[in-house]
Amino acid sequence: MYLVRQYRPAYFSEYENAVARDIAFEDITSVPWMANFKHEGFSHFVVEHYAGDELIVSAHYTNGEQWVAAFALPMDSNEIAPDGGLLRDNWRYKEHEC
Repeated sequence: MYLVRQYRPAYFSEYENAVARDIAFEDITSVPWMANFKHEGFSHFVVEHYAGDELIVSAHYTNGEQWVAAFALPMDSNEIAPDGGLLRDNWRYKEHEC
């Protein structure tokens, strides 16, 4: 099972970032905010290794563009965050209101 954290660059405003917990690997691209990427030209999602236990989820489009949509981490991961705590408790991409 995975912890999935929405990714939105810091320059976006007036949105609350989302986190989904206990998500099966095959359901990572079905978390609610992924629907925001399914607009004209959307092709598919890719889930791939990012660093350590972490996965990166990107949305791909027919024009060749791609956008990072989320990061996922196993719920039981012992991966260490840059600040020294557990990455699952203190991801480098914090929950925040912009």
